[in-house]
Amino acid sequence: MEDKIKTVLCINAADTAGGIGIATDIKTLQSLETGSIQVYTSVIVQNKTSVYNLIEIPADVVKEQLQSIAGYKKFDAVKIGIIPSARIAHEIGTFVKTLQIPIVLDISLRNREGTEWSGQDTVLSVIEEIIPYVTVFTPNKYEAEIFSGMPIDTLEDAQVAVQRIAQLNYDMYVLLKGRLFSHTFRADEYGDKWCSDILYYKNDFYLFEAPTIGNTQHLGSGDLYSTCIAAQLAQNYPVTEAVRISKEFVSYAIKNAVNDVCRIKIQKQEFQN
Repeated sequence: MEDKIKTVLCINAADTAGGIGIATDIKTLQSLETGSIQVYTSVIVQNKTSVYNLIEIPADVVKEQLQSIAGYKKFDAVKIGIIPSARIAHEIGTFVKTLQIPIVLDISLRNREGTEWSGQDTVLSVIEEIIPYVTVFTPNKYEAEIFSGMPIDTLEDAQVAVQRIAQLNYDMYVLLKGRLFSHTFRADEYGDKWCSDILYYKNDFYLFEAPTIGNTQHLGSGDLYSTCIAAQLAQNYPVTEAVRISKEFVSYAIKNAVNDVCRIKIQKQEFQN
């Protein structure tokens, strides 16, 4: 009998605090009744308040991990997170170019305290060796500025930036996450602020909105969002529908999380229409 459980390959960092990286990837996929396979790129040494270090796993060890899962078990989508070096980007690119499944890139270039953990050489390697094979790229404001080469201060800037990024791969969707913008895309008639994400693909813009939630304990929300998108793509949802579902998912998680979003157990029927 064919295995009906879809599986996502997660290429990401391990986190000693369990709040981001593969820890969040696994918990997200478990809540979506989706299987996971893991390849570790680095170890993040942190607690709930401070980030102390990022320790890169040797590139040859990353390569061995990728080789070990090739042909071992079928997976239906890939989520790529933290890439600490150009060497590791090369190994990931060499691996994913052989795949014919959806790939979600959610690279994180710096920690929440503003310390960079991926340099310009890594960015260039990602552009040359990974982005040509990506289905959905999910940068935040800072990452979009780096990959587009322009500052983003307004909604119009954001639209130009995603168009520039899309030129790196014309078959790639670009989802610019709006949470880190200093301005508000929109306020409703009650004065409530809304967080808006822009999805761009081949001259079409899509806007995904949700009310800004007053819960600052959102460590891991980016991983949760992108991993949920990968899970939906593994289920053969169109990209726009996968993003819509995932936007609802992450909003529900932030609203209801007691501590970090990765700790919440979400049943699919509670947030999906």
